[in-house]
Amino acid sequence: MRSCVRRMARLVSCLIVLACLTACLRHRPANSDCEWPNDTRAGVLDLSQPSDMQHLSEDAEFAEDLAIRYADARRGPDYLQTRGECMERLFGTVAKNHGVTGEQVRASLGRRRLSFDAVVILSFAVLYGLAASLLTRWLCRLYGPEEGLPTVAVMTVFAGLIASGVGVLLGEVWSWTWEAYRLGYNHMSYRVTRIPWTLHRLELFLGGIVLFLTITAFHRRHSSQQRA
Repeated sequence: MRSCVRRMARLVSCLIVLACLTACLRHRPANSDCEWPNDTRAGVLDLSQPSDMQHLSEDAEFAEDLAIRYADARRGPDYLQTRGECMERLFGTVAKNHGVTGEQVRASLGRRRLSFDAVVILSFAVLYGLAASLLTRWLCRLYGPEEGLPTVAVMTVFAGLIASGVGVLLGEVWSWTWEAYRLGYNHMSYRVTRIPWTLHRLELFLGGIVLFLTITAFHRRHSSQQRA
């Protein structure tokens, strides 16, 4: 068990380092003056190419971030208007730099890199699996075969529901934290709605239950083999 925990801890550490490296590659010098950085690469993009489309999406996301920072620095009754005007201006700059339209820039928002999201979700899944393993081992000791199959089944399912529900909540906090790190800014505003975790809560909840029950079945079988 201890060796398994160590392996999982090393895996989580590697995934976190990978997430940091992936996020750092996307950090740019930001400002709150609604000014597009002069050192940002310009050039006509071919949107039929996935790499160029991804580049446009990242520029659009950065322009959106600059607009949010600009509006945050000038909070007032016209916050939304201030943010919107700045965003349109920056989208226009991006469009001019890359030979596309402002509508194409706006439409490219939300095209996320799967590598970062996959690492964030997988790292939490490993942590959840480790916690679920510890919990199921405790349940196996607390509710052994002598308790009867109905009792064991009910308590296992109940524990799985609770564990998965808590896991979804903690996973969302985990995802929000990493998203703030990726953006380099704590105020995510409406951008939280693009985080994959917030878009698939039900699927993640069901997946958490399945994973918990699978781990429980493994521990039950292992315990029965040891007793035999």
